[in-house]
Amino acid sequence: MHSAGCDLDVGIPEIDREHEAIFELSRELERSVVLDQPREEVRPLLSAVAAATKTHFENEERIMAPLHLKNEDRHKAEHRRLLQYLGDIYEKMNNPQENWRHQLSDINDLLFRHIIVFDMECKNHHP
Repeated sequence: MHSAGCDLDVGIPEIDREHEAIFELSRELERSVVLDQPREEVRPLLSAVAAATKTHFENEERIMAPLHLKNEDRHKAEHRRLLQYLGDIYEKMNNPQENWRHQLSDINDLLFRHIIVFDMECKNHHP
């Protein structure tokens, strides 16, 4: 997968495919924000991103466990933090007074950062 001129492939096909699928969902979510779609249309997109991300993190932890990566505990903690972030946005969407749109536009950046900081570590350790 390539984003902004960067090669984001970690060398594990299952993880690379899931990254691409999550980014596609995230881009669709971001488009809904840019188009100022109502929360009733945005909420299912956020749910899809959160569900795909949760499944991906579970798969990633299963695949990476035998690699005994140096930052495994921090990596898992980052998974929990990102899932909590997505859940917090979903909760904010229930309150008409909350401004949740700006947080949705940060999701792609957070996912990109996660791959660069954490997932790329496995690139040189996977058989």
